[in-house]
Amino acid sequence: MDFSLAGLRITKIVRYTFFITVWALPLIIYNRMMWDFYVPKELFFQVALFFALFIHFLKRRTEVEFGLPDVIVIGCLFFIMVPSVINGRITPDGFRTVCYLVLFYVLVQSTGFTGVEDLSRFTFCALTGLFCVGVVEAIYSLLQFFRLDLLHPHGIVTFGPRVVGTLGHANLLGGYLAMVFPCGVAVWKYCRGTRWRALVACGLGVMIVALLLTQSRGAWLALLLTLFLFYSHEIRTLWKKFFTNRLISICSLIVIGTVVVISFMWLLNLNIESVKGRVFVWRVTWNMFREYPMLGIGLGRYPVEYLNYQAMFFDDQSHEPFFDHAANMKQADSEYLQLLAETGVIGFFLLYCLLDMFVTE
Repeated sequence: MDFSLAGLRITKIVRYTFFITVWALPLIIYNRMMWDFYVPKELFFQVALFFALFIHFLKRRTEVEFGLPDVIVIGCLFFIMVPSVINGRITPDGFRTVCYLVLFYVLVQSTGFTGVEDLSRFTFCALTGLFCVGVVEAIYSLLQFFRLDLLHPHGIVTFGPRVVGTLGHANLLGGYLAMVFPCGVAVWKYCRGTRWRALVACGLGVMIVALLLTQSRGAWLALLLTLFLFYSHEIRTLWKKFFTNRLISICSLIVIGTVVVISFMWLLNLNIESVKGRVFVWRVTWNMFREYPMLGIGLGRYPVEYLNYQAMFFDDQSHEPFFDHAANMKQADSEYLQLLAETGVIGFFLLYCLLDMFVTE
């Protein structure tokens, strides 16, 4: 990077500041996360912008160069708000989210690295920071499990799993650990030295134990699917190496498929009422999409409109068995389905294209 002081020293300052700040992120946002599901998302954007602005503050000059791909990306982000404006259902939360994304994209695009090696070091440090947060959260949640939480001796929650970390809910903790676990695997893969690799492996083990104790089936499935997608190339390579015979390969696929189906059914039967509740919420959400299939109900409008669509759902007497699961839901327990309901097919397609571009590039 082109910094105003000694390049190597300032680069280290940036890396370790990023490391420490990300490490402390759950503690910074803890008090507010207990009360509002959407607060973590907004604070995440704010902290991300702070990181990008901090890096620019240390630079001698900022060079902003935009090409056609950048214009397309920003145009797609703003176009997502068009359905909300047309329907007259624009919300401050939805508008702020898009603005945060655009500002973060602009700042990151104008942050230059001196080369691939510099970028690799920064990325490795960022992944290490996220992994360390996950380890700290996992250790803290284990203390909660054994009733050794010094901050809250009487516990945080009155029902359900006690393992909630600083996030206030077992599902939130499980989802967070599922997201940062692949970061730890990447750190372990590229870490140098046997001692460091062993230390990272211990951290991964602690995270797995904490993830199991959350009893969050969605987090378990998310972790397995994420690891499969991240390392699909390695899995295919190992498969071709060990299963050269076609008959053995087919038999192995049948066995693995059977195990996956049995495991999935076992997960469903762990709490069948919870599954019914999820299905109920998804059916109400699907009705939102059916009414506004192209433009959606408006970005950020889901918690505002949910009760209205839930009432219409119960107008049909055949839906009476779901009445025990009625609630004032703030989110659909499925980011993709909620995105489809809020932005419609057009917004969902644009965001899918953006995600596909970032992942493939």
